[in-house]
Amino acid sequence: MLWTDESKLEIFGCRRRQFVRRRAGERYNNECLQATVKHGGGSLQVWGCISASGVGDLVRINGVLNAEKYRQILIHHAIPSGSRMIGTKCILQQDNNPKHTANVIKNYLQRKEEQKVLEVMVWPPQSPDLNIIESVWDYMKRQKDLRKPISTEDLWLVLQDVWNNLPAEFLQKLCASVPRRIDAVLKAKGGHTKY
Repeated sequence: MLWTDESKLEIFGCRRRQFVRRRAGERYNNECLQATVKHGGGSLQVWGCISASGVGDLVRINGVLNAEKYRQILIHHAIPSGSRMIGTKCILQQDNNPKHTANVIKNYLQRKEEQKVLEVMVWPPQSPDLNIIESVWDYMKRQKDLRKPISTEDLWLVLQDVWNNLPAEFLQKLCASVPRRIDAVLKAKGGHTKY
């Protein structure tokens, strides 16, 4: 199984709400405050793929990712990564983003299925709780925040380092969690889960 997705990562800032415990009188201490920068100070959009056996390529996306750019990622990164990590006839997971479901992509992937290169997993709409790569993006964002990159080039170097050093046991646990995720989504009747 080859799990794929793209994500936008900002140099500064965090979209998650953060809380801090402080003692009386520490309200404005620098250690208790988080600086802000308008527009995140710069960002990168990346595409990546993972499996239980490790990480595939991490691709820096320049400009807007459209269907043709995504097809190039499939040709040059997804399929080679799947073949390298899994072998022939890997199962490709992608969400239902419009660029993933464009006719040019459907036609390309259908040809690859006919050639027995891969199989495309049918993916339910609006189901981020099931996609384990979302947990990888969250991990990478937390690691990026710890390393505090100062430019988009520095951010790219940090992301590559974090990606290439993702713990194998972390990826294996994520893959092993898929049956539990499916069960939780079914129990929630398609609603939100802890994942």
